[in-house]
Amino acid sequence: MALVLVAATIFGLGKAYFWPTMLGVTSQLFPKGGAWLLALLGGAGNLSIAFVLPFMGSAFDRLGPGAALRSVAILPVVLVFVFGLLALTVGGTNEWPRRSSMSR
Repeated sequence: MALVLVAATIFGLGKAYFWPTMLGVTSQLFPKGGAWLLALLGGAGNLSIAFVLPFMGSAFDRLGPGAALRSVAILPVVLVFVFGLLALTVGGTNEWPRRSSMSR
C-alpha cells in the first residue's frame, strides 16, 4: 500500500510540473503561436494518448501488471532528463536562448 501512495505522489508531481513546463516553454519559444499553438500542443497530447493506450493495454494483458509497469516506467525517467536539460539550458536567467529565425 505504501508503494502505491509513493507512486501516486510521484505521478501527481509529474502532472503538476511537466505539463505547465511544456506550456511555458512553448509559449516562450514561440510567442507568435498564441492560444492556437497551446491548443495544438494539448490536442497532440490527447491524440498520442489515444494511440498509445491500446498498446499499453495489450502489454498489461500479455506481460502482467508488474512487467508491464516496469517496461512503461522508463517514460517518466526520460522526461526527467529532458526537463532537467531544459532547466540547465535556462540556467536560472529566466531567458530562453533565441534562435536567429526567432529574432525577426
